[in-house]
Amino acid sequence: MSQIPPLDYGFLLIESKKNPLHIASLEIMRPPEKAPADYVKKFAAKLRERKPCPPFNYKIKAKLPNLVGFVPGIPSGSIPIPQWRVASSIDMKDHILYHKMSKPGTRQQLTELIRELHETMIKRSRPLWECHVIEGLEGGERFAVYTKVHHAIMDGMMATTLFYRNSAITPGPEAGKALWELPTGWTEPKIAENPIETARGLFKGLLDSGTLTKNITKSVIHTGKSVLFKSKDKLRSKMTLPFSAQPTSLDRSVDPARSLFFGHVPVEQVKGLAKACGVSVNDLLLTALDVAVRKFLADIGDDIDKPLVAVMPMALRTEVLDTSESNSVAALPVKLGNRDDSFPDRLRAIVQQTQAQKVAREDSGEETLANTIMMVGVALAGESLKLTGTISPLGNFLYSNVLGPREARYRFEAKIEELYPLSALSAGIGLNITSYSYAGSIFFQFIAMKKAVLDLSPMMEYLQTALNEFEDFVLRKIAADAEKAEKK
Repeated sequence: MSQIPPLDYGFLLIESKKNPLHIASLEIMRPPEKAPADYVKKFAAKLRERKPCPPFNYKIKAKLPNLVGFVPGIPSGSIPIPQWRVASSIDMKDHILYHKMSKPGTRQQLTELIRELHETMIKRSRPLWECHVIEGLEGGERFAVYTKVHHAIMDGMMATTLFYRNSAITPGPEAGKALWELPTGWTEPKIAENPIETARGLFKGLLDSGTLTKNITKSVIHTGKSVLFKSKDKLRSKMTLPFSAQPTSLDRSVDPARSLFFGHVPVEQVKGLAKACGVSVNDLLLTALDVAVRKFLADIGDDIDKPLVAVMPMALRTEVLDTSESNSVAALPVKLGNRDDSFPDRLRAIVQQTQAQKVAREDSGEETLANTIMMVGVALAGESLKLTGTISPLGNFLYSNVLGPREARYRFEAKIEELYPLSALSAGIGLNITSYSYAGSIFFQFIAMKKAVLDLSPMMEYLQTALNEFEDFVLRKIAADAEKAEKK
């Protein structure tokens, strides 16, 4: 058995039916030419034949037998320390599910089905993942594969690495692997099963918990000092403090019903703009999202005076396929532009803020992680006290941008034409935006609580409009500079 690390266990601890905490992917796939009528059913059957490997064969063991029996203060029955154990058997029919859409099989129908699937918790009585194969998209021209995995066993960086390793560049009957299979060249980790090793792991976990408590205390002191005393480092002094965002209509008490929307933009447009402006793709997208989210909030009646705050994950992982600790990520709040900023001023302000937040990389991973745990804990306390919407949230939206393969990938003979990420709503943040670059496009997911907003589609329209406006500005600037050069 293996103790569940604190951050991984945190996703299990704070999850509820009102707020499931899994991440997912939606693959839009095209069958091979002249595929038989039952191709999608056979595709699902082939997935059921693939053996799940760690962490996809882990189950929760919530209690351990009291091996010593006489430890003061511990009941003789069991010790409530959460553990992973390898499932003795897995019924793949519980994990690979087949659906057939009713005609005509529109994208709107698919989005509605994915929304329903994404709202429900994964059953904890078995390994924490599901894969849904959905036939009938666009009258049967394409099909979809929706895979959700509990955040306790995987973060986004690990998920995209598995996609890289387990998808194929060329098609074939056995090309690629399922997400839950062991990647080529990777050794399966061992979980201790004998009582002595289990006991060692237990007491090591108790000691680690003490270390974590010290790190959190250190982090609180560090955060307090940064507020009370001006940092000598100019960049560090500009770092955005958590819980400094202005509340919006999206901040509501947690509820299971979700609004969901997907969209995509061309990679070349974004890369070209970023290169012309001398900034990163991430900073350019964040600037466009600042404009889009602000316009969307204005539509629903929110007049936001203060700069919006985006909360951005920062990967701390060194070994992306080390399943001994499935989550290794910190959260950093980033203050965006002022309400009336021009495009250049907004972009400049955001670049300065993201550079300031990168100073966090100088801190130890443990301290940065402790900061994240502390911030989430405070946000959860605000939710439990029913203060959501009346106090400053951790941020106005969470934004994660993940880099995927440049070329199209295949699973067996089917081509993965579109690949959308899906995520969860975090405590104190009413909107999640995740993007994934793949095969010439950047694919976006927008998710919020349904009782806060019914339709998220304008968000994508505003994002594309912002990018087009940025492009017009850059082209005008280039033309003006060229005209000046000619006059000289």
